[in-house]
Amino acid sequence: MVFNIILGIFLLYNIKKSLNYSATSIIARDRIKEVKFMNAKFGATRSAFEVVFEDNDGKLKKRLILLPGSLNNGSAETDKALAIMKSEKLIA
Repeated sequence: MVFNIILGIFLLYNIKKSLNYSATSIIARDRIKEVKFMNAKFGATRSAFEVVFEDNDGKLKKRLILLPGSLNNGSAETDKALAIMKSEKLIA
């Protein structure tokens, strides 16, 4: 019983958190507010960029851009992606 309640709270929290994510494929550059880099945890996760942007309704949305994993030359591709983001001044 307690496990079901904890599981239910966990699921509701994650559903609420995921409502601000967007699957849009094109983000206008002038609408980007912030870009965060999330480094990979070896063997567990992949590197990703979290882009915070304003959608057409004026609401702030987030978009995850996942980078290649360790089986697909992930560290080299991550370095390239970071260099591009820095050269475009999206990440400090």
